[in-house]
Amino acid sequence: MHPDNQAFMTSDIKSIRNWALKLFDIRTGEVASSIECTGKSKIKIGWPEFLTYRNNSSHAFYVSDSESHAVYMFDARISKEPVFQIGQEGVQDGQFLSPCGLAFFPGGKLTIASSPGGSIVVADWGNHRLSAFDADTGHFQYQLIKNPTAGDFSNLRNPYDMSVDAEGTLYVTESKTNDIKIFKSV
Repeated sequence: MHPDNQAFMTSDIKSIRNWALKLFDIRTGEVASSIECTGKSKIKIGWPEFLTYRNNSSHAFYVSDSESHAVYMFDARISKEPVFQIGQEGVQDGQFLSPCGLAFFPGGKLTIASSPGGSIVVADWGNHRLSAFDADTGHFQYQLIKNPTAGDFSNLRNPYDMSVDAEGTLYVTESKTNDIKIFKSV
């Protein structure tokens, strides 16, 4: 849902590197704008499966791409290409193995070093973790939850999608266990 509650966005994936992100006006049901990628496009996004909007007036939205192992930020008013890229393929901090679900946390909602503009949290399916990034710059902040083999108690396995409520409680679905894990902000 768009921050002004007047539109919603969907991804229309036909095949790898052949897709469209469409912003619909909820009053008319018409496509208000779209970003498209065909085989000839300069955009390198291959499989834009998950989307999230910042819930403020910035018009920023984020798209995870499991094909290129990255997250891209767009400005819905002007972008036909990403404003910036977050991450790349890998296992280090700030890198992904098939990023999936995304959630936006407004400034101050995360219990650890939240940025004033908020944070984008990414479900990193292949690395079994959740990572936070500055919503304004895309810079890596920290791992929220990571694989228990790395010493974390959360027992997170293949996080797939997530949602956050008004109190900052994070709900995470896991594809490996079909569980929903709940993480409360303290």
